[in-house]
Amino acid sequence: METPIITAVQQNALSENMITLHSFMRDSYIHAKKHLEDSVQFIKTEFAFIYDKTGDCMKSMALPVNNFLKDITQIEAEFKQEMYKETGQFICLHGKMMQVEEVLCQPMEENY
Repeated sequence: METPIITAVQQNALSENMITLHSFMRDSYIHAKKHLEDSVQFIKTEFAFIYDKTGDCMKSMALPVNNFLKDITQIEAEFKQEMYKETGQFICLHGKMMQVEEVLCQPMEENY
């Protein structure tokens, strides 16, 4: 069996085809790599969203249970604290939260 003789024209065509094939392979690799990076980023974002949503659902399910575990005095104390926050300025005096106006009406020390 005889080997075919490759002419100069055929060698140029062969080298051009190799360059074209190499650039096609490189471009397809870069495209696949970019697509994979985008897919991984999308999956990470979705997992973060699912994690946050699950946390919100768990909090909303746990809130009523926490209220049943507390006794009435704790619930009333927390309610009063929230009311104090909304209505105005308060000062803690002798372990009690009192309005500023009430504190100013009480007798005070006189410093000479």
